[in-house]
Amino acid sequence: MNGMIHDCLLEMVDRKAIWMFVVVTIIAALIIVATSSFSAQFEIEGQPDVDPLGGVIDVAATKGLASHLGFMMFLAVFATAGIIPNMLVRGRAEYYLSKPISRTTFYLGRLVSIWLVYGATIVVCGLVTLLLLYLSHGYSNANVVYLFVECLFSYFIWLSITTCAGIVFGSTALAMMTAFLTYVLQIILSFHEVFHDFVGDKAIAKVGDFLYYIFPKTGEIGEIGESLAMGETVGSWMPVWSSLLFALALIWTTVLVFNRKDY
Repeated sequence: MNGMIHDCLLEMVDRKAIWMFVVVTIIAALIIVATSSFSAQFEIEGQPDVDPLGGVIDVAATKGLASHLGFMMFLAVFATAGIIPNMLVRGRAEYYLSKPISRTTFYLGRLVSIWLVYGATIVVCGLVTLLLLYLSHGYSNANVVYLFVECLFSYFIWLSITTCAGIVFGSTALAMMTAFLTYVLQIILSFHEVFHDFVGDKAIAKVGDFLYYIFPKTGEIGEIGESLAMGETVGSWMPVWSSLLFALALIWTTVLVFNRKDY
């Protein structure tokens, strides 16, 4: 396992993928520093010990950090979509599959190592952004840990999708397209309740409801993370546990397909 993590780290550096995260973090840092003048202006014009914005800056900082983490997560999804397909191309697959480990161990090890390496990169970049928010705007909120947890959780779900597509189709392009189509579908299915008002056939509406509960709901999970970060209550945890079940079922299916596939 340590070897897989080390290989994944070296691969990220060798493919220059790490620079994407660095550039995005630098851009976020420039935006934070540029907007620091607004906080200073309100501190001068406002009354002492009174927040003239009524917490608007804290809300904006929380949403901004959530957006930054979410954007880096999708960078990681697309950056890693080709790792497994590239390893399992004809001529190279024999090398990896000849190792004295089972295919199940190989797949799960790669999945976890990718999640750990790229997830850690996202967390480090997020912590840099959080530090700058504190230094520039005085933003301090212990509940932002939920944003990091939500981001890592969502990244795990997306990895289950891209790695499954990578093994089933053996193509980086199709793995990325599968992730994109899943993203579009979950947005469409989030309006499943509206289908009942516009679709006359109840059977079709029921299909929409069924697909909504089956497909992952990373968008709603992100909203839950933001709500927890801002100290709000969560109305329903269904998006979390249903998405986790989807990811675990997909990983189990991927293991079955991988063990039976001929390379």
